[in-house]
Amino acid sequence: GLPLRAVASARAALGMATKGGKKSKRVAAVGKGFAKHPPTVPVAPGSSPQSDAEAGPWRALRSWLEARGAAVDAAEVGVTDAASGLRGVVAARDIRRGEEIMSVPRDTCILDEARADASPVGVLWANDPRPVPACVRVGLLVLWLQRTDPSWGPALAMLPSRADFEAEGGPMELWSPEEVSACACAQLSRTVARRRAELRELYDQRLAPAWARAAAEPGSPLAGVPEPTFDEVQWATVCVSSRAYGEGEAGAGRSSMLVPGVDLCNHADPSRTNTAKGLSPWGAFVVLAARDIRQGEEVCITYGPMPNRLLLQQFGFMLPAAAADVAVADLAPAVVGPGPDGHEEEGGAWLADAPEAVCEALEGLAKDKLLIRDSVGEVSRWQPCGRNLETALGCLQGAGAHLGYRELLRAQLATLEAAGAGYEGARGKDATPRQRLAADFRTLSKRLLDAELARLSADSS
Repeated sequence: GLPLRAVASARAALGMATKGGKKSKRVAAVGKGFAKHPPTVPVAPGSSPQSDAEAGPWRALRSWLEARGAAVDAAEVGVTDAASGLRGVVAARDIRRGEEIMSVPRDTCILDEARADASPVGVLWANDPRPVPACVRVGLLVLWLQRTDPSWGPALAMLPSRADFEAEGGPMELWSPEEVSACACAQLSRTVARRRAELRELYDQRLAPAWARAAAEPGSPLAGVPEPTFDEVQWATVCVSSRAYGEGEAGAGRSSMLVPGVDLCNHADPSRTNTAKGLSPWGAFVVLAARDIRQGEEVCITYGPMPNRLLLQQFGFMLPAAAADVAVADLAPAVVGPGPDGHEEEGGAWLADAPEAVCEALEGLAKDKLLIRDSVGEVSRWQPCGRNLETALGCLQGAGAHLGYRELLRAQLATLEAAGAGYEGARGKDATPRQRLAADFRTLSKRLLDAELARLSADSS
């Protein structure tokens, strides 16, 4: 899920007041409903309305949401980029700053892990103390509802299929190893492979056997329902992880929520978004206008200040420019030296051959916040380029480091260019979306390394 603040905080940030935790009165709607007449809705420059055939699912979703208490009259769905066919949400009318664009009640419309825990699929992990990631639990709930509860059909019909993901790129966990390797980034390859392997192990050792046992048990709510395949679980998990929102701040409790309607909004860099979003005190997920939005303008949300590296990995797209973009360097050649690339990404194993003095120095530099740690608390092999890494490698020179900062950047650039040389043909009209994304990522990586080398040259001149 993605971190967000409560609507009260969002209103405060916009200079709005929320009294006593109660819902403030909405401005009266003057437009029609969500996708109520898509062929004629005004759209943003370069965009186009949906055809009648395309509008059917939007109409069904709008009716489903409204029947369950959602307010979506200020929103419309259409193609926001005619050249690429990108779909998204646009304003059905002029919307004033601070006004609600969408309000979706949690108890009737939102799929989250609490609903998953209380559903029949909750038996798969109820008696096992080992945690199951929220995105997996909600994904299994999606699969259960698809098989057993047609009342959720309009919402589930909006989830992208594997073919939909492939047509646009899609999260990298659905890419083949060859497609991922075309990015010429060892960190991406290792991270994607690790996440895929972790889900496979969870499925093989726990989820599939638990489902089979429950399905064979007389009287079980899963009785007679065959367990989903790994491909189905992987698709559902990726659907959730690439579309869900989180309740609360990082480190203070999180919740993974699929919010129908809101999840159709496209992401924009925080500096370019025109909305604020959050879970309200009265139990609805609300999207507010952060500024005046004209009729037909695209309504964008933000996932936060995420670099293109993470956007590509988790969501399967890149922005022309992301403020959080930074070159990433592999620290191993500097502290371990040249050799076979057989080290693990996490857990410190990549430092097995490093001198003890180097390991001690790395720990000190991490404590001083000059180096970052990985998800298990060890000094990360992959470090963001910049002045912190430059200072850290300067300190490591006295501890036996093999390369200085400039030499590491040049080695990184040479490795990138050599690895990408075999893929340069994958940019033509016959290239797949994933091949084009991989080529764009290589170009971005090279540009960021070149920019950092240029900064070094400017600083030394």
